[in-house]
Amino acid sequence: MRFPLQPSLGTVLAILTCLQAFGVYIYLKGFLLTRQTLNIRGHSRTSWDRFPLSSASSPTVLPSIPSGYAFNRTIIIVIDALRFDFSVHSSHTDHYLNKLPVIQRLLDTQPQSSLLFQFRADPPTTTMQRIKGLMTGSLPTFIDVGSNFASSEVQEDHLLHHVKQRYNNIYFMGDDTWVHLYPDVFDQPDRTFDSDSFKMLDLDSVDDSILSHLWPLMDSDNWELAIAHFLGVDHCGHTYGPSHPNMARKLDQMNTVIERILGQVDNNTLFILMGDHGMSPEGDHGGESLEELMSTLFIHSGRPLGLGSHPEPQENTYPVVAQVNLVPTLSYLLQVPIPFGNLGAIIPDLLLPDKPSDNKIYNLLHIVGQFRINALQVYDYIIHYSQQTKQPDFSTTQLGPILKHLYDADNIMFELALFEYDAFLIGTIQYCESIWAQFDAGSMLLGIALLGLSVIVSMLSMNIEITRNRLLYSTLFMVPVLFALQPFTITLWQHGWFEKMSYTDWLGVLFSFYVCCLFSSVTCLKTNPLSLDWGLTFIISLAQSFTLGSNSYVVWEDASVRYVLSALSILWFTRNCLSTRHDPNLAMVVQAAKEPLLFLTVVRLTSATGQCREEQFPYCQYLHHDFLSYDSYSATLVSISFIVTVILVLFYSSLLLKRSVGKDRIPHSVYQLCGMIVAIRMIVEIHQSSTETATGWMMVPVVVRKILDVYLPRLVYALCVFISAYVVHQRSCYSKPQQGWVLLFIWSTMLAMLQRPLASLIILLSPWVVRLLFNGDQTSLLLRLTLLQFFGHHLFFVTGHQATFTSLPWKAAFVGFDDMNYYGGMVLVTLSTLAGYIISWIGWLVLLSKEASKRDIKQSLFLLILMQAVPTFLCAIFVFILRRHLMTWKIFAPRFLFQILLDIGAHLATNVLERMSA
Repeated sequence: MRFPLQPSLGTVLAILTCLQAFGVYIYLKGFLLTRQTLNIRGHSRTSWDRFPLSSASSPTVLPSIPSGYAFNRTIIIVIDALRFDFSVHSSHTDHYLNKLPVIQRLLDTQPQSSLLFQFRADPPTTTMQRIKGLMTGSLPTFIDVGSNFASSEVQEDHLLHHVKQRYNNIYFMGDDTWVHLYPDVFDQPDRTFDSDSFKMLDLDSVDDSILSHLWPLMDSDNWELAIAHFLGVDHCGHTYGPSHPNMARKLDQMNTVIERILGQVDNNTLFILMGDHGMSPEGDHGGESLEELMSTLFIHSGRPLGLGSHPEPQENTYPVVAQVNLVPTLSYLLQVPIPFGNLGAIIPDLLLPDKPSDNKIYNLLHIVGQFRINALQVYDYIIHYSQQTKQPDFSTTQLGPILKHLYDADNIMFELALFEYDAFLIGTIQYCESIWAQFDAGSMLLGIALLGLSVIVSMLSMNIEITRNRLLYSTLFMVPVLFALQPFTITLWQHGWFEKMSYTDWLGVLFSFYVCCLFSSVTCLKTNPLSLDWGLTFIISLAQSFTLGSNSYVVWEDASVRYVLSALSILWFTRNCLSTRHDPNLAMVVQAAKEPLLFLTVVRLTSATGQCREEQFPYCQYLHHDFLSYDSYSATLVSISFIVTVILVLFYSSLLLKRSVGKDRIPHSVYQLCGMIVAIRMIVEIHQSSTETATGWMMVPVVVRKILDVYLPRLVYALCVFISAYVVHQRSCYSKPQQGWVLLFIWSTMLAMLQRPLASLIILLSPWVVRLLFNGDQTSLLLRLTLLQFFGHHLFFVTGHQATFTSLPWKAAFVGFDDMNYYGGMVLVTLSTLAGYIISWIGWLVLLSKEASKRDIKQSLFLLILMQAVPTFLCAIFVFILRRHLMTWKIFAPRFLFQILLDIGAHLATNVLERMSA
């Protein structure tokens, strides 16, 4: 049975895009870690409940040592991004050091009632995940599967639920993330004063709002629990970095706040100061570097808090406490049940019986009893979890070695029992970490298969003309194959494979395989031979893709891309020299040699800028905006130099645009206007980053700042969209090359707006680089397109980006917005990250519009697809093989997720390029 099937090139590209996206979706279902949430509430337990746990006989009733009376009042101060070294005394004089002397003073004068810990967070160090962990005691995963997955509300048991049962008057001020996560607790408008947490450039509004409500509350008697989450330190870090006068100002303000609150702390009041995460040297967070993981936990009261003594300050050996340990510790101090899903262990330094005694057995019995309550709660949780989860490794049989510690603890003496309870709690959280780090290997392999088939289909579709197919034979071939694979699939599912696959996913997989079989059954009547350049460029891209399996190459990918560009530039230079060696026209010979050499020079000069990865220190010495420190004179000098440079760039680019477009002055005028707005915005950013002029900038009238920070960027966005639509719609007035040039110049201004000053200058210069690649004959087209693709990759690095979570340009989300717009911010961050690639993709449109045949356009578009699809396919294989590697989540996973973004972007770009080139 045959019937004609003649899909257009656009249809084929759309099918490949969907196939690639679905393969990525299936792979990520198996790769991203998940955890099942249980909607069970914790309850109160006694120390010797179900004792001994391993016996089926009636329990033995033993005496328990009660703890001290609960605090009547508790105030929790969260200073976002309060890195630990911000809180301790130091001999250095950085802006962020020695600004909280009140902590050190209390440690010296009241050591029995003041405790300071290094507060270690579990990555990722994002605020929402940290607040969830601080109140539930659970471990973070990429996806928490709950009954209401689409909501940000915490569905599992948490500490605030139990606190609300005990305390009636609960007040909250600050970061509105708490209100989104716990709306059932903070449900009274007259006691909840939350603020927008995403006004990144605003250092004071949230903090000032908190203080306006906090001081009247502290002076009254109508409160039992108060939580205040300050954001100024975190916003200062994101905007200026920790080494900035504004950071010193914000920390001084926090020190004043703490001192005033401590003046009202008595024997019945518990004061807790903590950070939710730390801060990288650049002022960001989200990764797992030591600076980002280590924050501060300071606990103080008017009465003694523990039996042990705190380390002497000069020893500088403050104990490290995991953030999950805060939940059971606060449950003990406030005498409320431990949340059901908690995995943390009580901090032993804070265990104090009701009548502290010199009797070691008396004190030890109390500590053992509290650890047993904690252990029973964790025991009940893992037993319930093992009964409800689909993960085969989370079973009572697998948990046997860990439970043995708990059973043994009920049968041995107190000192050994304490160690056994501790071993049980530590072993449980380590086991949960390992189990929740389990990957669905079946889904990952299925995703790899789909990605591989997508690559094969792309290669098949590239060099053939589709005319008709044998649809019936394809269908009949699939039926026995599916029946043969069914028992094998069921067996793998019983061993834990494909556990995350739904029926809808399986239908999608079957349809994808059917599409692949459909392409494989195509009857080809015409084959388009591939050129030598195509094979050469594909081999170079393939070789570069294989480097993604090495952590060293991923870390130093910016350098390897420069080597690839240098090699291709030399090849281009050689080809041009050979093709013009018999040309009598000396000007043509010089022109042919000049362009590759100028391109290579640009690559080498721009290589001086960029952003260093953590792993690259101390061998990385990029010139980066965040590491530049200006005084008032330097800021003025740099601003003048920047203005002169931008004017020269805009002048030359305007001439180039005018020569490319012709007499129409609309694109020319819009480009000049947008370019000047970019220059103004960058000068403002230079002065905001200056150590001396930043404070003066805050004195500028609010209206002027809003015009510069909000309305001018929005004007650039609007003009960019308008001109793009205008040029595309007016096809009769613009040739294809003219359309490409206008889009390239206009989009370069918008993308430059989203970068830092050095990077914006490079983006504004990029159309000139595309002009170097524009000249040439058809024989070198694929080589120049490949150079342009790798140049886009090079632009990614030299504009200050890296394939890491911490280097994401969050500041771009606020260019043109004074508060957080989720969808707009997501688009702006994506555009900022992919700016170099967008320039290269528009550059492809410019090069393909110059007398390229349909065969050249088709092969070029498929080359663009393969240059991202092949690395995605190989990267998926490498991540699958290295999923237990020490550096998986630090190096390989961020690079893989970034590659997915590039892959989807390249597929969408080819669809747009096909429509524009048609």
